[in-house]
Amino acid sequence: MTNTSPRHRSLARPKVSFIEPCADFNGYNFVRLPLLGHLSLGTILKNNGHDVRCYSENLRKVYHHRRGITEKRILESDVVGISIMTPTANRGYAIADTIRKANPKARIIIGGSHATALPDEALRHADAVVTGEGEGRILEAVNGNTKGIINGERVRNLDDLPVVDLKLLQGFHPGLLSLTPIATSRGCPFDCSFCSVTQMFGRRYRFRSNEPVLDELEMRTKAGFTKFFFYDDNFAADKTRTKKLLEGMLRRNIRIYWACQARVDIARDDELLDLMKRTGCVSVALGVESVNPRTLEDYNKKQSVADVVNCIVKLKAHKIRTLCMFVMGSDSDTPLTMRETVRFLKRWKPRYAQFSILFPIPGTRFYDQMLREGRIWTRNWSLFDGGHVVTYPKNFTPIQLLDQVRWTWKQFYSMPWLAGYSVFRYFLWRWERINRKYLLHLPSVKVPEEIRAAPLVGASERSA
Repeated sequence: MTNTSPRHRSLARPKVSFIEPCADFNGYNFVRLPLLGHLSLGTILKNNGHDVRCYSENLRKVYHHRRGITEKRILESDVVGISIMTPTANRGYAIADTIRKANPKARIIIGGSHATALPDEALRHADAVVTGEGEGRILEAVNGNTKGIINGERVRNLDDLPVVDLKLLQGFHPGLLSLTPIATSRGCPFDCSFCSVTQMFGRRYRFRSNEPVLDELEMRTKAGFTKFFFYDDNFAADKTRTKKLLEGMLRRNIRIYWACQARVDIARDDELLDLMKRTGCVSVALGVESVNPRTLEDYNKKQSVADVVNCIVKLKAHKIRTLCMFVMGSDSDTPLTMRETVRFLKRWKPRYAQFSILFPIPGTRFYDQMLREGRIWTRNWSLFDGGHVVTYPKNFTPIQLLDQVRWTWKQFYSMPWLAGYSVFRYFLWRWERINRKYLLHLPSVKVPEEIRAAPLVGASERSA
């Protein structure tokens, strides 16, 4: 007689939970969006008969440092997968350790960009670590008993991946997401020195075919979704392909509002911008990074300040809002760079701006450089989020750099054409409350003499 007990069925098809931990505080995430990696893996397992649930702590927390795991279903799982980036690594490890203590029989698997860069570290908290893209190895990782590091394989044909099942996301309902995530490509050939995209997805673009993307958009709109965010690191990487996708949206009469990330070279194609506007594009996030030409060279950005200006002007002409994203604190930056940034923003008036502090992500060339030069003064991964100074800058003390970046935030969000200053003040207040110990400690972190490029610039300008 076949044993059909619940325990037997669980062993045949493990009960699986995927968790995307949240950062301690993410002041940049003004919209709540889950990542797609764990949802993609969960969809593959679900389609193979597994009992799967996915949890994104950006939407609902499942762990409390005093109460432990607050979701009973996670503790009852046979397999728990945890996807970590660098600022969520500490929390991911705490979640894994808590689950291990409560359910020693659970198989814990860790993946994500941080685990890909530092698999041996992640393995101290897991039975197995899946590096890189995990879709081709997830069935083996969940169903087998393989321990240690499992090297993921890049998906050659993105059309082979199933459409992500958003219903796997616990607490999900159509009104939960302010924007619905969708991805049409992977990879980036530009290889900015501080960026981890090429480590995870490679330097060659891979695209989904346009028809499956259009099918997914139609399916989502029929389910009640009307606002989308394209997760592609460069939505217009292949402009001919992107224009055909947008033409397909017009042909099928897909009526949505959408936003994306793109390089400033989209401004060189007026036909593309026209199609973007006609299909419902409301906002584009641009990786501006800096208005300092030397910093752009440091970052290997392969764009000029004039390119940025041209893009902002062209997007405004098409009535598409611009989010300018800056990364501040390179070895070529000084307090003058911050003032020039504010002048640039006052002159060209993008709709939004985001200011991150340069930090070394494990696996990037910038991380390797900082490691070689002994310039990383803390290994508290929770601080590696763009909101904290974690290296020794050359032209600032750490507290000077933090103060200058906060000053830039305040200057931008007090500009008269913006309505977001009160929101920014709230986020700044929350950030300061959470980071009291960090703010007390940072003034004592001094830049070693051998690291300084020159006498510190603008020491009296902290309160500028």
